[in-house]
Amino acid sequence: MNFWSFDSYPLPVNSLDEAINIVHSIHATPLAFYPFGTKEETDNLLKNVTSGGATVNDSFFHEANIHSTPSAIVDP
Repeated sequence: MNFWSFDSYPLPVNSLDEAINIVHSIHATPLAFYPFGTKEETDNLLKNVTSGGATVNDSFFHEANIHSTPSAIVDP
């Protein structure tokens, strides 16, 4: 069982597909997405989750730049 961060708390999931399904069940296009994992795992997550912005294996960098860049709006 792997642990993925969900709303700043670890969320246990059994597979990447389960994590992707959870994201899609919450919102089809989240405003921000912070996948953590190996290159293969994060590439798979980024390929399957459309978001307004994403930062891989980091969350501070995305927040640090949020005030200097325009917000992204993604239509499903």
